[in-house]
Amino acid sequence: MKKYALHLGLNVVDPEHYDGWDGKLDCCVKDSEFYKGLSEKAEFDKIIVLQNRAATSDAVIKNLTSYAEDLEKGDLFFFTYSGHGSQVRDINNDEAEDEFDETWCLFNRQLIDDELFEAFKAFNTGVKIFMVSDSCHSGSVSRAQPAFKIRKAPADISQRTILKNTSVYMPILNRSAVTRDAMGARVLQFSGCQDEQLSYEFGENGLFTTIFKKTLEGGENLSYASFFNVVAAEVPKVLEEATQPDVLVQNPNMFGYGNSEFEFSGEETFF
Repeated sequence: MKKYALHLGLNVVDPEHYDGWDGKLDCCVKDSEFYKGLSEKAEFDKIIVLQNRAATSDAVIKNLTSYAEDLEKGDLFFFTYSGHGSQVRDINNDEAEDEFDETWCLFNRQLIDDELFEAFKAFNTGVKIFMVSDSCHSGSVSRAQPAFKIRKAPADISQRTILKNTSVYMPILNRSAVTRDAMGARVLQFSGCQDEQLSYEFGENGLFTTIFKKTLEGGENLSYASFFNVVAAEVPKVLEEATQPDVLVQNPNMFGYGNSEFEFSGEETFF
């Protein structure tokens, strides 16, 4: 079984593209280093880390395309993102629930969730994709108080960025919708929060990643689903204790899509 990893961490984005906003965060690069360490400990065959200026849309899509060509049935792809998340109005009508596409703020532009689904569709049948997204609005893809930074691109910045760069974004937003269930690969995603929520930085990492690390220290051999349940129960507790009396809310999300024949949430984690 081949095991490949791609880890993205952005503490800053290009202000020229984002209408003067640099999106400064403190801990996203450290998150990517942590997930890189997990990959190294598990002896992954290929590990690529893209941080800050290197984490461009072209670089991400290029690596996803390369991995899709190499990985075969039974292989594992570990894919992580730490940075700002945002939302843009859905145009191709594939987001019936909330009418928004979720985005990742890469260095040179926002990556629309439709682009990820299209990239995943190119993976061979039976490939297992495990994805962790520690960003805002990441339930289906701004780290407020002095101790916390929000992993969310401001809505006005996101909208102005789209309008300023319509030649870049409109062809993407107008693409035909990708049917996720038609994918040959299986995707399991851990997200730092629900679509409508924010993800926060806490200490040296994102709050979700902090609790992920703490759960690992327990040393138990858990399934992906069981591991997530432990993390998901702890995140809101830590946030509540740290922000009394003005409680902030962050509830992690886990969901899967693609070829259900290769569902692996019940399997033991590789970490």
